[in-house]
Amino acid sequence: MKSKLQIFSIFVLICLSFWACRSSRKSFERGDYEQTVRLSSRELCNRPKNPSEQENYLRQSYPLALQTLKTRLQGLQSSADMMRWVQIADIYRSINAMHTSIVGCSKALAIIPNPERYERELQEANNNAAEAYYNLGVSQINIGTREAGREAIRNLQTANQLVPNIKPDIIQRIEQARLLAVFKVFVDQIPTQSSFAPNDEFFRNQINRHLISLRKTNTLDFFFTRAALPVPPNQILSFQFFDFIVGENNTQERIETIIGDTVKVNVNGTSYLQAPKTELRTYTKTVRSTAIMEMKIYDQQNQRMLLHERIPAEYIWQHQWARSNGDQAALKPAQLALVNTIDRTAPDRQALFVSLCEKLLEQLRPRLTEQYRNQN
Repeated sequence: MKSKLQIFSIFVLICLSFWACRSSRKSFERGDYEQTVRLSSRELCNRPKNPSEQENYLRQSYPLALQTLKTRLQGLQSSADMMRWVQIADIYRSINAMHTSIVGCSKALAIIPNPERYERELQEANNNAAEAYYNLGVSQINIGTREAGREAIRNLQTANQLVPNIKPDIIQRIEQARLLAVFKVFVDQIPTQSSFAPNDEFFRNQINRHLISLRKTNTLDFFFTRAALPVPPNQILSFQFFDFIVGENNTQERIETIIGDTVKVNVNGTSYLQAPKTELRTYTKTVRSTAIMEMKIYDQQNQRMLLHERIPAEYIWQHQWARSNGDQAALKPAQLALVNTIDRTAPDRQALFVSLCEKLLEQLRPRLTEQYRNQN
């Protein structure tokens, strides 16, 4: 078993060596000298079957790769295009990558003893590239369209990645671009005017939380205060209680005579049949709360109403108990449970209103999700 494993390992090494030689040859033949430098350097460190072939590829490919990159570099350095620095930085990174491949292998370093490296030049090119990305981003912000805002975000973020804090206002500029790029919805929750209205903070918080969950980075955002939105919104989404009733009480009483099953009773040695009997008074207390929520979506850009809907909701709190006047043996288990239940005070107006809001939210959440699902 051990000998089979050794044979297989040797076979794999031979295949890898053959593949590496073939890959180096192919990349060299198609003129990809940078790739040839990387492949041949790596293979020289992996005990190649034919090291002289890899040495030959490395010896020929490195000066050719360097010459090709420097020729491109000269052409870019004479260009007036500010974005040339992006390509210049890429060239310096390629030269430095070849340096890393060679110095990481002593055999490769023996063939190319002084591979070139450009740290200072790369840093300078990065600085200039970051400056170019920043200036391009600012110019796109000035165009003022959503598409330009999206491009500005990408360019400003690239500038900040190349050189963190390239400008003191880079973070503010990225946010400025984001505000331009996103579809902006201002959420206007109009306060309930009645002095008898419960506190609707629960409803507002739950709606805001759901809308926040619908946000899409750089595509869709919701704003809940005017101060958070220094530019005009694309839409105004408004909520207002059109009508509501909280705590409409009603208590009903039902009186019935309950006669149980006949049983044999023995009194003083005399047996006779008797059915237990009782009067049962059942009370049902109902507290009903209703509301109508008015939801509007106004297109600010085209100055037209997109949606105007009134959504009704109802919440009913109910409690039941009973009183028995007679023989409770006549009662069934469910009736006896009601007799053992005491009267309860209904929840206060605020608690009822919160439960009513939950009913409204059950209808509003899917509506809002569907409305903004495909917004981009």
